[in-house]
Amino acid sequence: GDVKLYRIPEPVTVAANSQKQVAFLEQPAVRAQLVYRSRVDPGHGVDDTRRLLVTRNRTEEGLGVPLPAGSVQLFSAAANGRPMLLGEATIGDLAVGEDVEIRMGDAEGIDADEDETRSGRNWEDDRLTVTNDRAVPVRYEAEFVIDERQRFRPRERLPSRHGRPLWAVTVPANASASLDYRTIDTD
Repeated sequence: GDVKLYRIPEPVTVAANSQKQVAFLEQPAVRAQLVYRSRVDPGHGVDDTRRLLVTRNRTEEGLGVPLPAGSVQLFSAAANGRPMLLGEATIGDLAVGEDVEIRMGDAEGIDADEDETRSGRNWEDDRLTVTNDRAVPVRYEAEFVIDERQRFRPRERLPSRHGRPLWAVTVPANASASLDYRTIDTD
């Protein structure tokens, strides 16, 4: 199997045939963003919206060290000052510079739906609408999965992420946002 080496931040002495537990990684000021994301298959629907904690493994974001695969727990301070568990997830091995995306479960209060608005013989106009029932604005991303037999024409220019069109928007509290697009079957 693979062998991975990680540096422990301080000298450690382990006696023969014994075990020792040491702190491996403590990064108290990691800058991350909570993102809600769905995958959209134009004309065929939207997957459930997921809640992700997103950052990059760089010093500028408070990381910048190789991260081993394993479980991650996210805590927040409760009103009484005690830690409150927000979610648990697992991550794979991550090198310095890689994107870090920790899936923290399904989204509560964030819903995305695709509706057909018009269609022709080999084309369809659709609208993706995301609603935010929360009392705070949220960052939402729709990642479009395009079939090789389709052409995808959004009404606004979209950047791509991992080779797929990505619509990123901040949805205000108790509001919605929409994106119109056309898919054309090339068969």
